[in-house]
Amino acid sequence: IKDWHRKWMDYRVIAERLRASIFLSIVGLECKPSVSLPFNPSSYSSKEWTEIAFEYITSLLPCLKFEIPLDTMKKFLLSSWVDDQISFYWRARNRNIWKYEIGERICGFFFLLTLAIAAMHAVRFGEPWLPVYIYNMTKAVGIISPAAGASVAGIIVYREYLLNAERYNHMERNLREARKGIERARDMPMMIENLELAKDLMLGEHQDWYVVTRVEKPKI
Repeated sequence: IKDWHRKWMDYRVIAERLRASIFLSIVGLECKPSVSLPFNPSSYSSKEWTEIAFEYITSLLPCLKFEIPLDTMKKFLLSSWVDDQISFYWRARNRNIWKYEIGERICGFFFLLTLAIAAMHAVRFGEPWLPVYIYNMTKAVGIISPAAGASVAGIIVYREYLLNAERYNHMERNLREARKGIERARDMPMMIENLELAKDLMLGEHQDWYVVTRVEKPKI
């Protein structure tokens, strides 16, 4: 399908890295690409085109240092970048937990439904007075329910809702710690140290996502 899936992932990686570079340039940090993961699958080049594109774009941008009071700079970086990322991971965690819990409840419903129908037919409940077509329909539901429950369970496992929720929760906690470090920074070097920590956390998570999603391509 013209490799749209890979292109979308590549563009997202570049966008996230450029966004981090823009904010880091405000404090005078050099616009250097992050260290790539040891495994970055590619079948068409020894070096990912995203790396080449990122290096080219950042080489055209001057590394500026703005004369802004430390407190003002901290408030801007936190409100415009770090807090937005923390909010994103908080929402993503809650969304995955919600999907996992809904899936569990659906599986429980199908299990109880199957158990009830099996017990009903074991004691022949309703056979004398229920219409034949309704009684036979309950048999069909009893046969379909286990397959439906297993399908939902498979979706939960394949989509890794619980694993992703834990991953996003871990990211949110670490970013909150980095945020505290930025907020408490009394000088520029301390703030830069915590900014780089936040940047490494975010770009590391994006690179992990890139590798996993690149290997596990969507199945039709």
